[in-house]
Amino acid sequence: MKNKNDNEKSKKLLNYAYNCKLDDLSSLLNEIEINLKENKDNETSLRAKRVVTSRMASHKNY
Repeated sequence: MKNKNDNEKSKKLLNYAYNCKLDDLSSLLNEIEINLKENKDNETSLRAKRVVTSRMASHKNY
């Protein structure tokens, strides 16, 4: 059951990574990193982290 909940949370984080405002990227990255500490092999969370870091790198504010 925990694995299913972790997967759902990871999917929500990934969806938010694509759609969140630029101002929220840093806090989202922190949340994703916390999720990755709990489950290091979660591919969805790793994708979410790549999306967020790519978005942050593409904007000069970060």
